[in-house]
Amino acid sequence: PPTGFNHDFWIGPSEFRPYNQNENHYNFRYFLNYASGQITNWGAHNIDIAQWAMGADNSGPVSAIAESVEYEGRKTGLYDVSSTCRVTMEYANGVKLKIGQWREGDASREYENGSNRFIGTKGEILVNRGKLEATPAGLLETKLKASDTRLYRSDDHVNNFLECIRTRDTPISDVEIGHRSASVCNVATIALKLGPGRLLKWDPVKEEFPGDAEANALRSRPLRKPYDLI
Repeated sequence: PPTGFNHDFWIGPSEFRPYNQNENHYNFRYFLNYASGQITNWGAHNIDIAQWAMGADNSGPVSAIAESVEYEGRKTGLYDVSSTCRVTMEYANGVKLKIGQWREGDASREYENGSNRFIGTKGEILVNRGKLEATPAGLLETKLKASDTRLYRSDDHVNNFLECIRTRDTPISDVEIGHRSASVCNVATIALKLGPGRLLKWDPVKEEFPGDAEANALRSRPLRKPYDLI
């Protein structure tokens, strides 16, 4: 390791592995010993928006199934998380959330990078961290009625959090929302680990897979001492 780099501390509660510069920041995300690739990296940002739109900030899906998954990195040893994948989740109200990961330049790509695509009976809306588009475009000109839901507005998460300390209001993205966004990513990851075609039932209240010991065992992992207090 480089001088001054505490490799043991960097590994933390994960299984110890010899120093490998490819497993340091930023690329640690691509090794299952520490993370689950872009599903739990960018996935959290986008699933957060999807759950917000569905009114499911404090809940989650009731089922998940991996439709496809590839592990190109395992052929070279460069990384071991999925290189491409598709997972479909269903919520109690019947709405389906589809998560996809493609290679750059893949002609079969269905979604724009880092985006949410909402498909409804009157058209589609695409939103990401810098764009809002609709098909037909006139959807964005829809006038809201007094009875329609208004979104919590904030353009600065940090200042919003500090303001809520003073006002005791709930932040736009509070700890429960963060937890739920992460848990949906983890359910998707477990579906990928168990392989395409295996339907998982998920209880978003108890946060467990009812009657599925194999899937439940993947909700946690052994934590290495002395970093096992988290």
